[in-house]
Amino acid sequence: MDNYYDQIELYLEDELSVTERVAFEAALQQDLLLQEAVEEHRAIIEEINGMRLRQIIKKNLQKPSPQVWADWRLWTLAASLLIFTAALVWMYMPKQSEAEPTPQSTPTPNTNETPIASQNKVDVPPINSPSTNPRPPQPKNQELPVDPKASLAYQEVVNQLEDLDYTLMGDAKKDVELEKQLNQAIALLKSNKSKAAIPLLEKVISANNAFYQDDADWLLSLAWLVNDPAKSKVQLQAIAQNTVHSYRINAIRLLSKLK
Repeated sequence: MDNYYDQIELYLEDELSVTERVAFEAALQQDLLLQEAVEEHRAIIEEINGMRLRQIIKKNLQKPSPQVWADWRLWTLAASLLIFTAALVWMYMPKQSEAEPTPQSTPTPNTNETPIASQNKVDVPPINSPSTNPRPPQPKNQELPVDPKASLAYQEVVNQLEDLDYTLMGDAKKDVELEKQLNQAIALLKSNKSKAAIPLLEKVISANNAFYQDDADWLLSLAWLVNDPAKSKVQLQAIAQNTVHSYRINAIRLLSKLK
């Protein structure tokens, strides 16, 4: 199935050539796992059209007061159309993973250079000098995931993470400290320091603030992905089975890539 995995979405969108489509359908008839993956992707596409994107609701919609409850149905319909359009754009827009090149800094001339005559004099240390013994390479401050498939999925997801900046309205109250901790965890995940992000996310979850709960659940499942993939899959499955969770579709898509 792995040879045809990248062609699943192209197949469902009818973008394969005649030769590629014939080969894909021949493989589809013989590979049960490929059939399951196609059905899961088809379900995702059908379900995402009806999903309400939580982040867009938080940033663009205002909770109606009793005085304007009569107009609630009208602007709910308009908001649903906006969410449906945004979902289609998010589903089919190309993902950009290439980072912009970092400009190289111009070296600063050293005004205290040693004269050429002095450079020719080389001090040879004694044979038993500690400086002649090479130091072992120091470990880098990066985490090395043991599962290559989980590592690849992790990098793809965290590269798309953005800082949270919610504007809460109605009865909801903005918690600056919890939002700050979530953004710190996002920064750690993007710098391959997921283990350091776990305590921050667990602290947010223990605060029992329903507004930030879904974000913390999703980010914690990513943090466990490169530290304990089995534990991450358990949490992803719990999110995928929660029909009201804001990251349900994200969890379903990620689980399909980990198979």
